[in-house]
Amino acid sequence: MNKLFYNINGNTYYVLFGEKGQKSFLCNVDQEQYVICQMLEESSWWQGSYFNNFEEAYKEWNH
Repeated sequence: MNKLFYNINGNTYYVLFGEKGQKSFLCNVDQEQYVICQMLEESSWWQGSYFNNFEEAYKEWNH
């Protein structure tokens, strides 16, 4: 799987954990922002939670 994810909103994310069709942990490549989503799709996701702190996002990922 390509680790770069191009969202329909024009942002580019790096997929840290997960893959398309699964729960995933993304990092915005242009700013310090992390997203935990319940389902990563081809160019969007379902139920994304946004974080500005890696440690907080990682705690949520492991929850």
